[in-house]
Amino acid sequence: MKEYDECMDECRVKEQRSFDMLKEIEKKSDYWKNFNEVKKGMTVKDALIYWKEIRGEFKLLEEANHNMRDELRKRIHKAERVCKEGKCKELQKKLVAGTNPDAFIDLMKEHDKCMEECRATEKRSFSLLSEIDKKADYWKNFNEVKSEMSLEDALVYWTEIQDEFKLLQENEQEFERIERILKPSEADKNMRTELEDQIKKGKKKCSEGPCPEDVIKKEKWAQAVLEEIEKKSDFWQNMKEVRELMSTLDALVYWTEIRDEFIELEKAKLRLTKEEIEQKEELDARIREQDRICKTGECADFRKAILGAQKAKDRVSAADSFFNCMKKCKSVVDQDAEKLEKLHEREDYYKNMEEVREQVSVIAAVQYYDEIKLDIEAAKALLDDQQELALRQELDAHDRDASTYCLLKECASTQPTRYSSTSKPETRTEFKACVHQCKKKALTLTKEELELKKRLENKVAEASIKCQKTKCADQKKQIKDLGFQQLDFKKTDAYFKCLDVCKESVKGLQAKIDQLHSRQQYWINLHSIKDEMSLQHALIYWVEIENDVVF
Repeated sequence: MKEYDECMDECRVKEQRSFDMLKEIEKKSDYWKNFNEVKKGMTVKDALIYWKEIRGEFKLLEEANHNMRDELRKRIHKAERVCKEGKCKELQKKLVAGTNPDAFIDLMKEHDKCMEECRATEKRSFSLLSEIDKKADYWKNFNEVKSEMSLEDALVYWTEIQDEFKLLQENEQEFERIERILKPSEADKNMRTELEDQIKKGKKKCSEGPCPEDVIKKEKWAQAVLEEIEKKSDFWQNMKEVRELMSTLDALVYWTEIRDEFIELEKAKLRLTKEEIEQKEELDARIREQDRICKTGECADFRKAILGAQKAKDRVSAADSFFNCMKKCKSVVDQDAEKLEKLHEREDYYKNMEEVREQVSVIAAVQYYDEIKLDIEAAKALLDDQQELALRQELDAHDRDASTYCLLKECASTQPTRYSSTSKPETRTEFKACVHQCKKKALTLTKEELELKKRLENKVAEASIKCQKTKCADQKKQIKDLGFQQLDFKKTDAYFKCLDVCKESVKGLQAKIDQLHSRQQYWINLHSIKDEMSLQHALIYWVEIENDVVF
């Protein structure tokens, strides 16, 4: 018997990954629900840290989960059947036939060893299913920690348990790597412009005389990359649909089928042009010089007054004067500051490209920044200039109201003064905590807006499910019946197009959802910026908006 068990254990090892992933999938629904509750009101900094750690653990892909669970179970059962009917068959027969006790024990050990070796190829599948089984208990503990302690404490707890979910994280990280290669982005526009310029220069050089071999080579490469960029959108849509319809594992297999279509994009690199680098340095030097002139000259006395003021009222007055002076003095470089900010945005995601390249593709590093701003940019594209201006005014007004209320009313009694009975550090901590909690409540969408967003999301989801069950049901069934290894991509494309046409009626709803999401994220960004300021800097910022607030 022992020998038989050993044989079976070895056999099951081959599907250990399937077991582990299955367990993880079964807990995803609860994870996703609770994660959405946790993330409300977080600062951007907290959300980024949190999301970086647990991204992929909480995506709710209901149908894909079932498909993946079935696939893992099939792998495990197949591995065990192969072991029983193949390598360990004779040992199993001997066990069933029976023998004396001493010989039986040795036979059992031999059988167990056989199964152990046989299962080794599916060890990862078993491990994945094991991880899935752990998720519910860990998520329950995580929520208890979160409710009783700070977010930081909860994140510490996550760092302690994250090793329990390595395999699912690996799958999700691999999908993210592919997503960064295929997902269309603003970076594509920059690359397209550079490539087209390169092709034009090459053709011009060749028209002037004999065409050098390196010029021909570069032109062919640029043309190949341009063609890959043009294909990205369709392939990315297919990738998403495969993942939603089937599973992450199927999406990864799909990538192996189409990877040769994007050989050059995986090696491509974007960077600031030489002219942009020179412009950035020039703008930065000009702005710094003007700032120095203002601080040490025209506005020097106001700056000293802030640092020397003893009473809060005096500090506010001095900061008011200092800000107005600096704003007026530095207005001559306002346009330079806007240009420099745009260049810094691009440089932020270029400068760490080589470091990211060690783990993912270069194009993944290039698109890092674009992924962060895509949602906001998409929502902005839906607004004309007047609507955008009105929205920004509304957002700014909301933030000013929150700042004024928290600083002057809700937390005024906790503001530190030199007459405070408690120590300054304790008072300062209490004041900062009060402002933090107050603004966390204020800088969010209203209850009505959150409810509207939820209703719209439900309608879009219902429309998608309805399309899959009605107009596009036949195409979906054909894909599922074929199986991924024999997938006909013409039929897949037909299914995707069917969904696009069918979901046309909810595109307007999706646009409203994106708009609300952008507003919510914008408020959280503002909240985060103020949280990271010192009290003195926050005061100067508050003075900046004070004139727009009615007391």
